[in-house]
Parts: sequence; C-alpha cells; structure tokens
Amino acid sequence: MQRKFITPCLYCIFFTLLIQLQVFAQTGGVPTGTDTSCSNGISFYQKVYGGNKDETGEWLVPTADSGYVIVGHSNSFGSGGYDGLLMRVNKKGSLVWSRSVGGTGNDVLYAVKATSDNGFIAVGQSKSFGNSAGDGWLVKVDAAGAIQWSKKYGDGNVFGEAIFDVVQLSDGGYAFCGAHQFAGGVSQSFVVRTDNSGNVIWSKQYDQPGSDEAWGLTEDGTSLVVVGFYRAPDLYDGYMMKLDKSTGSAQWRNTYDAEFGRHMLMAKVRVINTGYQVFSLIMDDFAGSNQQQCVWNIGSNGSVQSVRKIVIPGLHTSGYGWTPLADRGFVVANGENITNPDVLLTQVNANGTISWSKNIYEMEDK
Repeated sequence: MQRKFITPCLYCIFFTLLIQLQVFAQTGGVPTGTDTSCSNGISFYQKVYGGNKDETGEWLVPTADSGYVIVGHSNSFGSGGYDGLLMRVNKKGSLVWSRSVGGTGNDVLYAVKATSDNGFIAVGQSKSFGNSAGDGWLVKVDAAGAIQWSKKYGDGNVFGEAIFDVVQLSDGGYAFCGAHQFAGGVSQSFVVRTDNSGNVIWSKQYDQPGSDEAWGLTEDGTSLVVVGFYRAPDLYDGYMMKLDKSTGSAQWRNTYDAEFGRHMLMAKVRVINTGYQVFSLIMDDFAGSNQQQCVWNIGSNGSVQSVRKIVIPGLHTSGYGWTPLADRGFVVANGENITNPDVLLTQVNANGTISWSKNIYEMEDK
C-alpha cells in the first residue's frame, strides 16, 4: 500500500503553529492540492508530497521566510530501503528543495530544528553505517539543503540507539536525547552534548525505574531540561529531569502521572515565563489506544502548576502536535478519528478554557 503525507498550514492566525503530523496518503512527484488565501491575503493550503512509494513526515519547523523544513523517511528515492527525507517548502507550500539521505539500510529522521547559520539540524536513526540495529544519527544541512556533515552515535550494541530530539545551544553546539537499547524491549534514556561540528563533549545515560526513553529537551540558561517516559511493570509514566549543561549531571528528576490506571508519555518541553510547558499523551494501554493530549505547566523546580487534558467526547483521538503561546496558553493538533484522521486544532487559554477549535480535513475526501 502506498502512503503520502499532507501538510496543512494556516497563517490566518497570529502565531506560528508548529505541528508534528503523521498523516499518510498518496504521493506524487510534484506538490498538488488546494491553494487559497485568507481575507488578509496570507496563504492557506494543503499540499501532497512524495514519489511512487511510501513517504512519512515526522516533524516540521518554520523557516524565516514563513515556509517550513520537513523531515521523515521515504523509500521512493535514495540508496535502498527507507532513507531519511529532508525537504523545504515556501510559504505557499511549493517545494524549494528535497533531499534523501542515508545508505542501503533503513534510515529515518525524527526531528529538525533551525540553526543560527540559517541551516538546519536533523536527528533520527540510521541502520546503514555499521549497526543493523540502528545508531543515533545527526545530520547538518545548510539553507539550500546541502549536507555539511553527518554523524552517527552509538556503542555498537546489538539492540541499537535512536535520537528523538535536538536543540542548538547558546554556544552554537548541540544537545540531543534518545534511547539506548540494552536488551530486547528494554531501553535507557541518554543525552549527548556536542560542539558545533557534532563532536561529543559529554554523553550520559540516565537510569529510571524499569525501561525508559528521552523524547524531548530544551536549553534553560546553564541547564538542560529533558522529558520522556519510563515503563513500570504495568504502566508508562512521564518523567522530567534538569541537567547541568556543562557536565550532564542530574540536578533533579521527577516522575508524573496524569490519571491513575492509564499510561502517560511526556514528549516535548519548552521554556515559558513561569518555568516549563510539557506536552504529553495519555492512553489506555501500551498499544496507545484512546490517546488524549495533556499539557503541563511545571515550575523551574519541577513542581506542577497546572494540568490541562484535551478531551473530545465521543471520538477516538490521537495526536502529537503542540505549540506553547506567550500567555501560557497553547495550541494542540489532534487526529479526530484514528481510522480516518482529520486534524482538529484547538487553542486553550492560560486558564484552561478553550478559545477555539477548528477541523481541517483532506480536501480530496470531502
């Protein structure tokens, strides 16, 4: 079965919405779809991208010219298997450049961030360069998509590593986080700091109860703040830890549980004026059934200030998209129906009330 991914973009609102979408559909070599304008003349569009096989968009980041850089994986192009995919589109969704990166194994890029030199840094996992179980993978490109350097990270263990998030630091270097697999189905969180060429300054693994993975991180002054999840015998629960940026030593580490008897994954974190805002998912089981989004405001010492769960009555939802707003509110993107997903955007005010909610559907299906 062929799959495509769709990028819906709304610039009619007065903030930049950064959405992680895993929406699959048919692909073509040239972007297609609807292109119109809001009353203020700013573009609204849906576009379809890809080749004659499978493509998945995992993450996107806004660019300075109001476009986006998107990462994921593709088996329509490249060196064999799935290759990492990087592509840049302009503010109307037209393709500026596209690159497949990787080798003969299966490679994927999970996240991307803009860098201070107008380029981009992407992270993921590669199974092409020595470890068939996978190494953590860091790829640096310039503004035109040309690869400046690409590096793998791992100790060669038979279970592999993967990187899930990255941040450029104030000194121009990078920090990234992920999961080190040390047995079948058992993993441990790790964080690595590098210089601006990807050379390791320090690398640390962090032991939580049971199996754990680090999914998101951010810089906060002299610290790094990391979020993820750990697997207890019966449940996933979230965790957050604050690290000394210079050494990687843990300053504190807390665990969090949104609902008794349900699973929770903490996925991404951003700095806000009262501490941190953390995006998490609540679900019924290890398979991820009946996902609901939950956003936490957490103080700089790890104390919980507020928790807001997004519930859509009567619908089976899923979603990973979230962006914090300056007033401590936020916007989230849900999949409205997991078997035929439309995207539901919801803005939540700082006091937890819903400001608005908008449904976005694939236009060829309506």
